[in-house]
Amino acid sequence: MSHWQSTVFAVLNHPTEPSVLLIPDQGKWSLPLSRFEHRVWIRPEFKVNQVFGKVLGCPVIVLHCISYQQNKETQCEEGVFAFKMTGEMYISTTPNQWLDRNRLARIDLTDESKRPLLETHLQELETGSIPTHRPPWTRPGWFSKASFWLEESLRSQDLQPTGPVQQYRNWCLSAILTVPTAEGTVYFKASQKQQLFPNEAEVLQNLSILFPKQIPKPLAVDVYKGWFVLPDLGESLTKNATVTDAVDLVKVLGNMQLRTAGKEDELLKMGCVKRDVAIMPKELERLLNDPRIANGLTAAEELLLPNCQDRLSGCCGELSAHNIPNALVHGDFHLDNAVRREKDILLFDWADAAVSHPFLDLIHLYDRYKSQSKSLLSAYFLNWIDFESSVQLNRLWSAAVPLGYLYSALSYWYKLTEFEPASRAGFNGAEIMFLRNLLDEIDSLRL
Repeated sequence: MSHWQSTVFAVLNHPTEPSVLLIPDQGKWSLPLSRFEHRVWIRPEFKVNQVFGKVLGCPVIVLHCISYQQNKETQCEEGVFAFKMTGEMYISTTPNQWLDRNRLARIDLTDESKRPLLETHLQELETGSIPTHRPPWTRPGWFSKASFWLEESLRSQDLQPTGPVQQYRNWCLSAILTVPTAEGTVYFKASQKQQLFPNEAEVLQNLSILFPKQIPKPLAVDVYKGWFVLPDLGESLTKNATVTDAVDLVKVLGNMQLRTAGKEDELLKMGCVKRDVAIMPKELERLLNDPRIANGLTAAEELLLPNCQDRLSGCCGELSAHNIPNALVHGDFHLDNAVRREKDILLFDWADAAVSHPFLDLIHLYDRYKSQSKSLLSAYFLNWIDFESSVQLNRLWSAAVPLGYLYSALSYWYKLTEFEPASRAGFNGAEIMFLRNLLDEIDSLRL
C-alpha cells in the first residue's frame, strides 16, 4: 500500500525584524525543510510544529500557508508555511542567516521558484500590509491573546492548566488550540462568520441549551470574537464505524430536526443562517461561472451541468409541494463530527448550522453507505411518518439527493472563495466531486 510523501518548507519570521531564516546550501541559500511520511494538509499542526521546533532550534507555530500543491496520482505534496517563534532560539544562528528583502535580492537560492514567495512575504513583514481576507489567527499577536483568554477562562472555572497551550489546527476555516488540565485536555476553537455560515460560538452556546444531551455545552464562549472551549469529547464515531452507528446517528439527527421543524424564527435567533433550497439551482450558474470550478470540469461536464437547472428546479418544487417543513440542518453531518458518550451521541462542529430542508443533511452518510441506504433511510423516515406516507418520503428523498450534492458543492464554494489560493489549495476538487455526484443522481432521477 502506497503512502503520501510530503515536503514542507519553513519560512520562519524574525521576532523583531522584517527578515526570515535561510540556511547555507552549497554556496547558495535554502529554506529549512522537513519531509513527512503522511499528508501534512490533513494532519494536526502540532506534529509539524514539533518537528520544525527541532529543525529550527526554537518552539514554533504555523501562521499560514504561503504555497501548496499536491499530486494525487503520485501521492506527493509540497507546502511552504510561515512560522512564528513562540520562545527563545536554543540553537544559535549567525546573523547572516536572517535575510531581509534587500539581501534576498543579492543571493542565489537553491530553488529559485521560492523567490517570488519570499519577496511577497518579506514585503508584508516590511509594510505590515496583510491581505484583509486572511483569518485573524494568522496575524501577529493572535496566538498570545487567544492563549491568555483560554487559560484565564479555565482558571475562572477552577480548571488549572497543567501545561502550555499548543496549536492543534490552523487552516483557512478555523484555528484549534489545546491545553492539558487536571480534568483532561480541553480544546479551543476560533472560526469566522461568513456569508452563508454562522458564528459557531453563538450557535453552539444556544443549541447546547436546546439539546443538552445531543450537543456539548462549551466551557467558555466569547461570541464577539467567535471563540469557544470544549472538553475532550473522545474519539469520533468514524473509527471502526458500522452501518449500525450510522443508523443510530440519523435517529439522533431526525429527532433534533423534528423538534425544530417549522421553528425557523427561533433557529435564526439562535444564530443559524437561512439556506433557501429554492434559489440553489440559480446559484449553480454562479458556481459554474467561476474559472476555478470550470477549469476542474471535463468538457462533457461543462455542457451537462447547466442543463441540470430545470431538473433541479423540479426537485425544489417537489420538496416545497409537500409537508416536510424547514428545520435545523447541521451542514457537515457525518461520523467524524459525532461521538458516543455513554447512552447518548453528541454532535459537534456546528460551523455550517442552518435552517433548510432537513433531508439535505443525510447526503454524506448516504454517500458512505449507499449500498446499505435502505436501513439508513428507514430509521430516518420514522421521524417524518406523521407528515407524509412512506412512499412519498422515498419520493421526496429522490428529489433531495441531487440537491444535497449541490448544497455541499455550494457550501465549499462560498467558504473557499473568500480565502487566498494557497490556503484553500488542499480543498481543491471538493466542489467538483459533489457536482459529479449530482450529475450521476440527476441522470438516474425518476420523478
